[in-house]
Amino acid sequence: MGRFITGDIDYKFMVAVQSSRAADRFGYLGETIFYEDEDTKESFPVEIHYNFDKNYLKYVEEELENIKIIYLIILKKSITSLIVEKFIQMKSWQNF
Repeated sequence: MGRFITGDIDYKFMVAVQSSRAADRFGYLGETIFYEDEDTKESFPVEIHYNFDKNYLKYVEEELENIKIIYLIILKKSITSLIVEKFIQMKSWQNF
């Protein structure tokens, strides 16, 4: 994520990196708006417009459910790993 700055020197000030199209996962493909450099005629994507309405509610609910399932799978794997790690650290495991 960043900002294009124009003037005596043109550059992009980077703030962070993130997927700009994350909202596409919820059923609506955003409309990308481009900036065209007047000197080089290069185009750069600068923003994405989204317009959600109640027709997309089904897609939003489905994607939230998918995210919940993935989160629970990751959480279960983390808990299982912790249990195995603690079991290995215990001295009494050798008695099994």
